[in-house]
Amino acid sequence: MTNKSFYSHFEGSSFIKRLGDFIAQNQSTKIKGFTGSSLSFYFSTIIKRQLKPTLFIFNSKEDSLYFLNDIETLNPDKQIFYFPETTKEPYSDKEPNNYNLLQRTELIEHLNFSKNKNSIIVTHLRAISENQVNKNELIKSSIKLKVDQNISFDKLNEQLFELNFRREDFVVEPGEFAVRGGILDIFPYSSQTPYRIEFFGDEITRIRSFDIESQRSEKNHQSIKIISNIQVSKKSKNIQNIFDVINDDTVIYLQCINLFNSEIQKIVENAKSKFDNSLNKEDLVNPENLFININSVKKQLKKFKQVEFDSMSSKINFKLNIQPQPSFNKSFNLLIDDLKNKSLAGYHVSLCCTNSQQKKRLSQIFEDLNYEDAIDPVILPLSSGFIDMNEKMVFYTDHQIFERYHKFRFRKTFKNKLSIALKQINSLSKGDYVTHIDHGIGKYAGLQKIEVDGKIQESMKIIYGERDVLFLSIHANAATPSAMGVETFITTLSGHDSSNHYGKKNDKSSCPNNQFNAANAILGYAIQSNLLKTSSRKDRGLRRARFSVIRNSPCPAALVECGFLSNAEESNLLNDKKYLLKVASGLANGIRAYRIQSQRANA
Repeated sequence: MTNKSFYSHFEGSSFIKRLGDFIAQNQSTKIKGFTGSSLSFYFSTIIKRQLKPTLFIFNSKEDSLYFLNDIETLNPDKQIFYFPETTKEPYSDKEPNNYNLLQRTELIEHLNFSKNKNSIIVTHLRAISENQVNKNELIKSSIKLKVDQNISFDKLNEQLFELNFRREDFVVEPGEFAVRGGILDIFPYSSQTPYRIEFFGDEITRIRSFDIESQRSEKNHQSIKIISNIQVSKKSKNIQNIFDVINDDTVIYLQCINLFNSEIQKIVENAKSKFDNSLNKEDLVNPENLFININSVKKQLKKFKQVEFDSMSSKINFKLNIQPQPSFNKSFNLLIDDLKNKSLAGYHVSLCCTNSQQKKRLSQIFEDLNYEDAIDPVILPLSSGFIDMNEKMVFYTDHQIFERYHKFRFRKTFKNKLSIALKQINSLSKGDYVTHIDHGIGKYAGLQKIEVDGKIQESMKIIYGERDVLFLSIHANAATPSAMGVETFITTLSGHDSSNHYGKKNDKSSCPNNQFNAANAILGYAIQSNLLKTSSRKDRGLRRARFSVIRNSPCPAALVECGFLSNAEESNLLNDKKYLLKVASGLANGIRAYRIQSQRANA
C-alpha cells in the first residue's frame, strides 16, 4: 500500500470536493475544526486536484515542522520546500544556521529560475518576517560553471572569496570551498551536497557531487550554479520578501489572518528593540531592511487567494467535525474496545506506526491479548492521530498510544559526520597515545577549545616530553584518480605566498601561528620524512598554506595528508589497518624526531 492510498477515501469525498471548489472560486476561505494530522490529508487531496502553487504559513516553527513531516509522508514523490528562519534570535551573537541558509537559498533560487511553478512551500511567521536579496542580487551572487568551460583557476578562487565563501582544507558545510592541486571542492548554499570540480589547466573537465564523509562521487553534472549567501547585508541594495517572489496564482494557507498580522508585528517590533539596544549598531543591518514591512505585506496578501484553516472569524465558511485521538493511558484493553466500537459504527480505522519495529510491537501486543479481529498496523509516521466524524475515518498513531514523544524529522538534510564521536572520546584517558582522523597523534591531554575564524572549536590537546605542545591535524586527501602520495602542510610565512593554489592570490598576511615558524619547519620536515619511511608512498613534499586549522593554532602545528581517497589503490590502503598502523608509526616517529631536534635547537 502506497502512502497516497491512505487518503484515497478523501479523494472521493463529496465534502472535500465542495471545499476545494469553494477555494478555487473564492478569494478568501475560512475553515474551523482541523485537528491532528487531518490538515495534511485534506489539503493533499485539494492540492492534487487544483495543481496550484501553495504556501503554508504556521504561527510556530514546531507546528510547521510537524505539518511538513505529515505532508511529506503522504506525498513522498512531490518536491516540498521548507522555508526556515535564518537565526533563532535577531541581532544575536550566534552564527546563522548554515542548513537554514541552504534551505532558504534553495527555495529562492527555485522560485526565481525554475520552470516548475507548482511548488509546495511550508514555513512559519518568524521565517517569513525576514527579507532576502532579490533576483538581480541573486544573479550577481552566482557563478555558473559547466564542463569544457575555460575559466582562470585563480580568478575563480578570487570570485569565491568575493562571494564570502570560506577557504578550508576540506568542505563540511555550505559556504566553504577547498583547493587541492587542480581540484576545487565547493559547498554552495543552494545544494544539499558539495561539488568537486576538476581542472586541466584552466579548462573544467569534470563536475561531480560527492559525499562529505566518504569523499566518493555520487553523480556527474554537465553544469552547476554556485550561489552565495542570500542574507541581506549592509551592502545589499535590492531586497524582497517571500511574497515578492512567489507566483501570483499561489494559494496561501495560514492559520488565522488576524493572528498573522499581530504576530508579525510583534516579531518586527522585537527585532527593532534588539537593534536599538545593540552596542554595535554600525555593524548591523537596519531592521527596516532586514525585516518585512507589515503594512506593505497586508497590501500584498490581498492579491493572493487565502485559506484560513484555523480561523477565529465569526463568519466561518466550513466547520469540520474532527476529534483528536483519545488518550488510552497505555491501557490496550481500552484501545481494543475503542477499535471494536469504531469498526461496528462503520469507521475505517488505520493504526499508524513510525517504523517496522513499532508495527511488530503493536501486532505482538494484540496477539498476546487474543484480539481476534485485530487491525493490521501500517507504517505511516504521522504527527498526531484524529477521528473524522463526517468521513468516518480514524487514524491512531503508535506514539500517542504508548504516550511516547514524537520528534519531527527532515526528509533531506546534509550531514556533517566529521566531528569527534563522543563514545570514542569518553573511552580515552589522559596519557593515552591516540591517532585521530581530525586532531592528531600523541599523548592525549584532554580537549581544548580554540577560536578558528571567529568560531569556537574543540581540538585535542597533545603533550610530549617536557610538556612540549603541538597540534597535528590528520587527513585523507581527494583529487583526480591519478593523484597519490603523502604531503605535509605548515603555516605560510608572513610576507610570502602559499604553495600552488593553497591560498588566496597575493595573500601575504601574517597570522597567529607565525610566531612558531621555526618550530613549524622542524615539525613539518620531521613528520613528512618519517611518514615517507613507514608508508612507502609517493613524496608530495612539505608545503605551506594558510588553512584555518593551523594558521590560528596557539602552538607549533602541521596538517598531514596520508593518502588519496580518490585513488583506488590508496583508498584501499586507507581502509587497511596494517597501513594505518604504518602511518601511525611514521607520525609517532616524526613527533619524536621533532622533540629531539627542538631540544637541540633550544640547548
